[in-house]
Amino acid sequence: MSMTFWCPDASCKSVPCEFCADWLARGWIAEGERCDKFCTGSTEVSEAPEVNMSNTSAAGVLFLLGFQGDECECGSCDGATMRRLLLARNRDRSAFVAEPVLIPGGQAGTRVVEGEDGLATIQRMGPTFIQCGNTDDQTMSRLERLEVLACWAQEHGLTISWG
Repeated sequence: MSMTFWCPDASCKSVPCEFCADWLARGWIAEGERCDKFCTGSTEVSEAPEVNMSNTSAAGVLFLLGFQGDECECGSCDGATMRRLLLARNRDRSAFVAEPVLIPGGQAGTRVVEGEDGLATIQRMGPTFIQCGNTDDQTMSRLERLEVLACWAQEHGLTISWG
């Protein structure tokens, strides 16, 4: 899952459909044709920057910015507030540094399975678990991207939302 930070009230601009352009370049459709029957040939995109990160990373960044509880799942604030909160760069971020973790499958116990030949075998159960980890540089990069969004929102007098 991921969380996006964006300005919901930002103006939009019309841009050509990227699928139509790609398919036309590949020769899959002819000039004037569309990538599917519902495509109008263009799409509306926000003029505001957007920031997307994993839920875990977003929760850590929001916590660093002083948000707590439900605010770490979805919320909003104006650009000026977000810029003030970005002083989090100077806070201790060590709690959000995590080493990558790989736990191989089979850690959830065992089960007995009878084979076609009538012999029973013991199988380990459970999925492989992968936690990607997080470095301080990655946290700083996320904060920098949020600052770009906060500056843009403040210049345009818009609210930043996340969820």
